[in-house]
Amino acid sequence: MATRILVVDDEAMILTALERELEEWIAQTGLIFESADSVDKALEKVAKAPDEYAVVISDLKMPRRKGTELLLELQNRYANISTILLTGFSEMDEIKSAIKSGIIAFIQKPWDSDFLVAELKRGLELRNLKVDRQRYVDQLEHEISFAKRINQVLLLPELRSVKGIELGLAYKPVAKSSCGGDFFQIIPWSKDELLVCLGDVELHGVEGTYFALLVRDQLKAILADLPSGHAVNPATILELLNNRIIALQVNLPSVIMPMSVLSIRRTEKKIVYACAGGEQFFVFRKAMAERHHLPSPGLGYQKDVLFVTRTIAIEEGDRIILASNGAELGDSIDQEHVAASLAKILEESATMQMAADRLLEQFESLRPSGFVDDASLIALSIEDLA
Repeated sequence: MATRILVVDDEAMILTALERELEEWIAQTGLIFESADSVDKALEKVAKAPDEYAVVISDLKMPRRKGTELLLELQNRYANISTILLTGFSEMDEIKSAIKSGIIAFIQKPWDSDFLVAELKRGLELRNLKVDRQRYVDQLEHEISFAKRINQVLLLPELRSVKGIELGLAYKPVAKSSCGGDFFQIIPWSKDELLVCLGDVELHGVEGTYFALLVRDQLKAILADLPSGHAVNPATILELLNNRIIALQVNLPSVIMPMSVLSIRRTEKKIVYACAGGEQFFVFRKAMAERHHLPSPGLGYQKDVLFVTRTIAIEEGDRIILASNGAELGDSIDQEHVAASLAKILEESATMQMAADRLLEQFESLRPSGFVDDASLIALSIEDLA
């Protein structure tokens, strides 16, 4: 791709003089010299191949439109182009406008040839740095988009239909991130038992996705070793997972993860659960919300932690809500009017997926600045316990 330098001046003599003066240096660098005698013609040239223009030198005083207008428009539309103001005038207001437009140099007529070439070299270097930076940003965004796909394909569980239980899942990564580290697994363990896991990874973005994938693989290995035909003990799951996370010794800023594990046993009409790191869940029965949690260290904090289980009875019509710490559900739901509004959402939603989406939106609306962490929510409706 060609690299061009554009000089803009309404005086033909100036354009000719600059072309002659720069001829040797232009030839040495392999650049292409171009000129325009007005702002409109300069913009027309650049618009045809904006990526090819490295530096634009413009006179200040020209008929119809000033050089500062050109440089400002170039800055707004083609930020990678380096711009230089060349003028015989010393109007401070105009110079200030030019500085605001992002010029790299202000050169007065008559110019010093060595200084002009030095500024052109600097303009080329700056332009190349901007181009390299943009390539890096584009590559980074491309890789993050793939991380988002990994997050969606490998981490977001497929919500398979489960007899007697309707499911919904909503997830939102922290602002300015396409992916995150919340961990959720919904596993039909047997025809009458549903295993639900929700963990809050402290990391965000690609690091969070990477760590959540590691945790998912460890959980799969644990479940593969459990004897089939037996109910899952949530505390045992957390204990084994905790030791495996510590044994990973991954080089990440944090490997601490709160997590809730629920074993929903339909025909036994109960939930057996264990929690790590203060994770909690809520059971909505009619308009009442019951909070359930068991204080304990988060996963990855220390080895050989013993977790405890607790059992609660469930009824047909119960709605169960699990939310990661990012959703900050616990602080809000204790307020009676908030609990009532959430219960209303659950009742009015045609499906649990719709309820999960609406509930997460509701929680975010309660935060003046939105979520400050990845936020996940799992909604379950107990439809049939027969």
